[in-house]
Amino acid sequence: MGRKLLARASLAILTTFLFWEFAFLKKTDAQEGSFPSHVQTKTVDSGNIHIDRIYGSMIGPMKMKRFKITDQPKEELIWLTSAKINTVDKQDNAISDKYLCHINLDVKVKAQVFDQQNNIMRVVDTGKNFMDLTQGLPEIEFPRGFAIPFLTTDWIVFHAMALNNQPVQEPFDIKFKANFNYVYDHDLEGPTKALGMSFSNVFVPALHPNCPPHFMGEVQYECGVYRADESGKEMNLHWSVPPGRHTYRHSPDNGVNIPFNTTVHYIAMHVHPYAESMELVDLTTNETIFKGNVRHYPNNEDIEKLDVYSSEQGIALYRDHKYEIISVYNNITEKDIDAMAVLYVYYWDKEFDKNIDRDKLVEGLF
Repeated sequence: MGRKLLARASLAILTTFLFWEFAFLKKTDAQEGSFPSHVQTKTVDSGNIHIDRIYGSMIGPMKMKRFKITDQPKEELIWLTSAKINTVDKQDNAISDKYLCHINLDVKVKAQVFDQQNNIMRVVDTGKNFMDLTQGLPEIEFPRGFAIPFLTTDWIVFHAMALNNQPVQEPFDIKFKANFNYVYDHDLEGPTKALGMSFSNVFVPALHPNCPPHFMGEVQYECGVYRADESGKEMNLHWSVPPGRHTYRHSPDNGVNIPFNTTVHYIAMHVHPYAESMELVDLTTNETIFKGNVRHYPNNEDIEKLDVYSSEQGIALYRDHKYEIISVYNNITEKDIDAMAVLYVYYWDKEFDKNIDRDKLVEGLF
């Protein structure tokens, strides 16, 4: 009898403990900015992209689309928590993301530019890049309690470029379908911190410059993709890598391009096939902030996975520190390959205030 009473008492105590433990965890999740069942999804596709031959990095067929996250006319604040790209055929069947070169996402903002012809300042519509998804990184999910803020009235520009490293026996069509997960500000269950994004390219010295965007041969000077050359006066973000392993280092003049001292909570990268790694080093403290490795498919010509950094706690970044970006390529072929190395830093935008004037919000969101 005594044992039965003891067992019942123990069970009651355990049940009570589990109840309060669950309640505490649920409350803690909400306080730390967990995203509730109110998460909504916007799906956008690129439309058909025709693949009829080999397309190397940065030269594949492109599609562009403009859209709003929501169709409602009322202006409200929303928070983008994640984005994912699915590569599909024209029947919407899932296929490999080997055909993804990159997806660039811009938000339309107003900016002041100088009109040299009329000697005045003008306000023009332009695009502010807020996220890039690439081969090896078709999905970004921010750590809990962090998201990118938008207005429901913001226009988003979706730039999609395809890639194909294999011979084509019969031409075919593909599409990129993007899912954007977001939460209305009034549906948040806890504090959420705004993320801004900055990016830094590795630049290498070269004898001749890269060609301008959408180059059609109209300029009168030699331009293209060239090997790094320390005697060169040009600084190129797209270069050629000879056979063998090579390390490229670049220290940007503006550091990691952050507007104030803050913390970074997500780091991503964009590289081309045969890249091995990217690294961000704080030269002021001699500490490695991030080192991401690259995993390739067995053919070594396509990237399977890129490492990322994701953390609620974050790592401190400082405007007055000197930083270095290191990119390593291992060209195992017998010919030159092309290369790029871009580091994306998603930092806590401490100055974001959702209660400021809406016009300022549109102009200064990022």
